[in-house]
Amino acid sequence: MENCIRIRERFVQLLLSAFLTSSVFGQTRSEGTIVLCDHWSIQSSAILTDNGKVISQPDYAAKDWYPTLVPTTVLAALVANKVYPDPYYGNNYMELPGVRRWDKPAVYLNSFINNAVAQVKADEQLFEAEKAVLVGGASKVADKSASGGHMVNLAKPGQGLSFVNLNQASKLAIRYASVNVGTLSVVVNKNKAVKVNVHSSGAVTGSFLNAIINIVIPKGAKLDILLDTSDVALNVDKIILGTGDLGLPRIFGICHH
Repeated sequence: MENCIRIRERFVQLLLSAFLTSSVFGQTRSEGTIVLCDHWSIQSSAILTDNGKVISQPDYAAKDWYPTLVPTTVLAALVANKVYPDPYYGNNYMELPGVRRWDKPAVYLNSFINNAVAQVKADEQLFEAEKAVLVGGASKVADKSASGGHMVNLAKPGQGLSFVNLNQASKLAIRYASVNVGTLSVVVNKNKAVKVNVHSSGAVTGSFLNAIINIVIPKGAKLDILLDTSDVALNVDKIILGTGDLGLPRIFGICHH
């Protein structure tokens, strides 16, 4: 029995720990408080054909998954669903598998988390750089690693990108590639330029960083990303506008007004 328990403990229980420190769990709905222990399902990663991107969608149908509550172990969840007999009765523990599918990592799924994340993402706006209005001779650069297959090269002062008729937002992320260290200029509705720090991503293609800043963007605004004489060259892949963390780690977000 002791060996069996050790086998069970080897399962990787993907409890979506990244969300435990997010604002998702701080939200409440009109009908009441979100209860974290309910509405979980579990399935073995050994038989799953869908990847994490697919199963994290709000409308994902968890067909043939086993309902459970947390906290629990994989073994306890399967015993509760009658997959295996009670291991504490007679010699039932002898029937527990040692080499079948539950020796692979198990995946936990929760519908309320997926729905809450979808609500956060609904506030986000993503714009490919190559779809913007190119200014001052800025040019498209092909890169199969870029989100849309292209980036926009800003190489000298006066070159830039313009995005118009934007929705209201308070945060901006600029995904870029560069081997330089310096700044980039961001202008909203012809206001004073905000200087955004640029760090080297290690290459001008195929390697990216996100510059994330807090910035007030009114509804219907125009946003310009450009180089002035004090800025450094870079390739811009895309921008994301929103109000939350934009689903990105906050690594480089320091700005100078």
